[in-house]
Amino acid sequence: MPVGLLGLARKTIFVFGVTAAGFYAWLKRPRSARRRRADELSAQIRSVHREVNGVYGSLKITKELHHRRVKVNRKTVARLMQKLGIRSKVA
Repeated sequence: MPVGLLGLARKTIFVFGVTAAGFYAWLKRPRSARRRRADELSAQIRSVHREVNGVYGSLKITKELHHRRVKVNRKTVARLMQKLGIRSKVA
């Protein structure tokens, strides 16, 4: 483990009050299904946003994803867009 990460691990363990074994077990855990889905949707949202030159907001991006047969809620798209720092040019 690089020296910078070792220091970060020690700080994280101290701040959160967890055991070192628990922290490293958490690091090795596979991503959850929800996280994998969010990562997949984020890539699709970025793709649509790029294709429309940043003009579409969450509503139109959701409609475009539905057109592409991706089942997703508008609020999920809005949350992921906010997390990614993506906004429409109009907003």
